[in-house]
Amino acid sequence: MTTVGQRALVAYERTDGRYDIHYAHWGAHRWRLAASLAAVRPGDRFDSGDGTGPRPGVDPEPLATDQRFSDLLTTHVDWQTYDACYVVATDGPVQPYLAAWFGLPGHDTVRPRDGALVGVHSDRVEADGEFLRGRVAGLKAATLAMVRNDRLPLAAARSFLAGEVQSWHAEDRTVHLGPDADTEGWDR
Repeated sequence: MTTVGQRALVAYERTDGRYDIHYAHWGAHRWRLAASLAAVRPGDRFDSGDGTGPRPGVDPEPLATDQRFSDLLTTHVDWQTYDACYVVATDGPVQPYLAAWFGLPGHDTVRPRDGALVGVHSDRVEADGEFLRGRVAGLKAATLAMVRNDRLPLAAARSFLAGEVQSWHAEDRTVHLGPDADTEGWDR
């Protein structure tokens, strides 16, 4: 059986408020990277602690430097590729995000800019991150069922997903929509 790495982006804030963006191959696996990221700099590796699973690390070679946060969303996050994103503040705090893709299996193959970063509560990263993964999967399954039963057109289904995920900001979650996410393309 082939295991696919749960890929993440790591955006290190610079003192000028811009970001250096790095790749972490196993960065989303059980959200382990979140707990140690403030102390881990690009190129560092650390033991997962329990001897199970891969050891996440941050690639020392940045994907991009001197980027605005909006550049992260418009240019660097591919919601079909990444499972998580971590933003590391200059003073150390880490904000983990789930990367939620709005494409529908069996219908969408290339929609890398259609998704959202959804804030994961940093005081309970693994539990909340996995809860959000399940919540997005359930929402997509229900939406896909409506598409397959001709109750919702495909474009409207993607807009419905975007609107639902965006509404989670009311739950004290930060939600950053991708550049192709459309929250207005469905009848409410």
